[in-house]
This record gives sequence, structure tokens and C-alpha cells, in this order.
Amino acid sequence: MKTKYFHILSELFFLLSVILIFFSCKKNNHSPLVDLGTDYFPVKTGNYIIYNVDSTVYDEMTHIPKTYKYQLKEIITQSFQNDEGTTAYRLERYIRWYDSTKPYDQIPWQIKNVWTIIPYNNSIEKVEENIRYVKLIFPVKQNQQWDGNAKNTLGKKIYSYEYIDQSETINNHSFEKVLKVKQYQFRSLIQYQNETEKYARHIGLVYKEITHLESQTILPNVPVENRAEKGYIYKMQVVDWKIF
Repeated sequence: MKTKYFHILSELFFLLSVILIFFSCKKNNHSPLVDLGTDYFPVKTGNYIIYNVDSTVYDEMTHIPKTYKYQLKEIITQSFQNDEGTTAYRLERYIRWYDSTKPYDQIPWQIKNVWTIIPYNNSIEKVEENIRYVKLIFPVKQNQQWDGNAKNTLGKKIYSYEYIDQSETINNHSFEKVLKVKQYQFRSLIQYQNETEKYARHIGLVYKEITHLESQTILPNVPVENRAEKGYIYKMQVVDWKIF
């Protein structure tokens, strides 16, 4: 009798185990994958992006703006182990200055500087002129905030995703999914500052703006941008790219 009872219990336990495994597998098979958004900054050797750069600098004495134009090429040339034992990537940056007498493709590239990209599971960091910034954090979520200066000594600066996965046209290129990082923004009667970066999925950085303007001449209903006396405007816009 005990043997029969034990046999029935064993069969019930086996049947229950099968049912639990079935529903567990079914649940796993239908669980959606988490989209971290890491494809907003693809990191692979050989990837490159070319930008048009326009820079306007206001002379502090005359208040007259002077404009500079050039192209910038950023290419990931190799990976290496950094001092942390983390895989990092060498980002070589090349420049060619605008010449009204010839097209850009007839002007040779010249090395400008070398930066470093460090990708982590939950963030992308970049070392620019020996200063380390937290460029993006994952997963990408609208209005998500973080300290872009968390890895340097420049003081706290709160970055945030102003929007994500938004279609946008930049420099005549249409992108299906773009995110905007608001790095800093400030406005007063005498100052306007704006620092922004935009990234497109499967490409990377496609737009960057740094605007720092000042005017001591206050005119009613006239923004600082239209009466600037000192400061600068720096804009990078994507021209071409190759992503592996």
C-alpha cells in the first residue's frame, strides 16, 4: 500500500515538474528582449564619421564675429586594454580646412588629435583632451539623467535625454531614430549657453552644438543670440560615415 501511494506521489510530482518547466519555457520564449539603446553608439574598429564644422568666434574688442569652417573625421583605429583592464578604443581625429578654391575631397587630411572611447555595459565614456566624460548611459530612457562629469574634476553637470527614437533630418540626411542629449542650458539677460549632442541608431554622434554667448547691451525682447558681443558658437553636423 505504501509502495502504491509513493508511486502515485512520484507521478504527481513528475507531472507538476513537467508543467512548471513548460510554462517557464513558454514565458522565457515570449519575454521581450530589453532594448538598451547601445546601438546609438556603435563601437568597432574601422568605424568612421565625417562632420562639417562651423565655428563662430566673437572678438571681445570689436564684437565682430569671425567664422571658421573645416571638416573633421573621427575613426576608430584599434582596441587596447587600458589601465583599468577594460577594453578601450583609440579614436583618431583628422582635420581639413575649408578652401573656397577647391572641394574638400581635394584637400588632404591632417591628424588633429587622439581621443579614447571606453564602452561599458551601462554607459559610454569618452576621453577628450585628457578629460573623461560620461556621454551616454544605458538603457536609454527619455528624461533619464546622469552626471556627465562624474569621471572628471570639472564639477557636476547633469545630462539628460530630451527625446529618443525621434525621426530627424540633419544636414540633409534623414535618420529614423535620433536621441538628443541636453548637456547644459542656461539663459539670462546677458548670457546664453547651450550644449547639445544628438545620436542616431547604428551610426553614433550626428550633431553637436556648443554655444556660449554674452552681451552687456540689453535690448527689450531681443535674445542674446541676436546681440552677442563675445563668446562662440561651435556646430558639428554629420556628412558621411561608414559603420561595420
